[in-house]
Amino acid sequence: MKSIALGWRAVLSLPVVVFVISCDQSPTWSDRAPVPSFSIAAGSGTWTTKTPMSTGRGKGAVGEIDGILYAVGGYDNGGALATVEAYDPATNMWTTKAPIPTPRAALGVGVINGILYAVGGYELLAGNVSSATVEAYDPTTNTWTTKAPMLTPRGALGVGVINGILYAVSGDNLTTVEAYDPATNTWTTKRSVSVGRSSPAVGVVDGILYVMGGSVPGSVTATVEAYDPTTNLWTMKASMPTPRVALGAGVINGILYAAGGADCCQVFYTVEAYHPAIDTWTTATPVPTNRSDLGVAAANGTLYAVGGINQSGTLPTVEAFTLFAFTGFFQPVDNPPIVNSTKAGSAIPVKFSLNGNQGLAIFAPGYPGSQNQACSGGVTDAIEQTVTANASGLTYDPVSDQYTYVWKTSKSWAGTCRVLSLGFTDGSIYQALFSFN
Repeated sequence: MKSIALGWRAVLSLPVVVFVISCDQSPTWSDRAPVPSFSIAAGSGTWTTKTPMSTGRGKGAVGEIDGILYAVGGYDNGGALATVEAYDPATNMWTTKAPIPTPRAALGVGVINGILYAVGGYELLAGNVSSATVEAYDPTTNTWTTKAPMLTPRGALGVGVINGILYAVSGDNLTTVEAYDPATNTWTTKRSVSVGRSSPAVGVVDGILYVMGGSVPGSVTATVEAYDPTTNLWTMKASMPTPRVALGAGVINGILYAAGGADCCQVFYTVEAYHPAIDTWTTATPVPTNRSDLGVAAANGTLYAVGGINQSGTLPTVEAFTLFAFTGFFQPVDNPPIVNSTKAGSAIPVKFSLNGNQGLAIFAPGYPGSQNQACSGGVTDAIEQTVTANASGLTYDPVSDQYTYVWKTSKSWAGTCRVLSLGFTDGSIYQALFSFN
């Protein structure tokens, strides 16, 4: 294990991972056709406050197993924590679990087959050293076991899981990447990331691991790299709009949300959303409590921001981010990339669900709307059902849990192609493709 000097040379006086930083302050149809997705914008979402943890902690890690969140380790004013707490969203309650055997801050966690693996970090109570330690928690027995250590000790790392393999990325400004197979209890070296960094955020979408932000020598970074384990290659992606370190990240509905963090001069409320299909970032609703060094995890379609550090010190605060749970278009409308063909001037029942009755004031100003697009071929399917209507309108059926938006099309659209866009008040936008005869 190697010694790491700890300190914050930015806006905080709390002991955290060192980073010395300066204070320099819609795709076309043809673009979208190969992408089997109906979303073109991540939702801005809403935040609510939940029951706080019993222990304020920064630089902890959070994992999800069967809808329960586990907050592991971290730091408070007394040093590294061994405490573990579990949160049940159904009861909005925290319970104390078996402590982690090795108290650590700035660790990473990943979940494989219902087992939580706590990886690396800083053993602040044992001489401020980077750790290679790996310990596994089984919630069914409430016990920890020691596993094979990483090949390289590291703290302030990123951790992600793809297809039953855990990846430890960067940390301590390292570029090295290691992969852990729990079936063999062994670590192997993978392709190095291009930008070595400390305290980045990591998220996994559709089998691709994304590492974003963090500190690099002399500054913080906004760079994003994506790792494909099938090719063992990294590629650069669109940078975050806001450079920051010690942020958290989680995934809802295939969208990667980056929350909180800090730079040299401030601790952020900022939340930004990355849509992998179009390599684009958008701004989401800020987290109510500004914080860095937080834990972030998703459970049942809700993103949770847990603990962290700000000007008040280490936080027990828990806040939850939710979106409308759009589940796709139902018949008679097909989801992209299929093109719906229909007679111009017909009224089409556009059916969808938001996972419950969200009221009828669900559309953002200017939506629904349609836009003319060049016809670019692709698979088509005829609309099987039309209705009689003089104008467009929206209804909700509680029995089927479906909204129906009756879209009155124009006879003048004959021979053209259009995109119908449903934009919701949570900031999300979903599209369906049409050709008119």
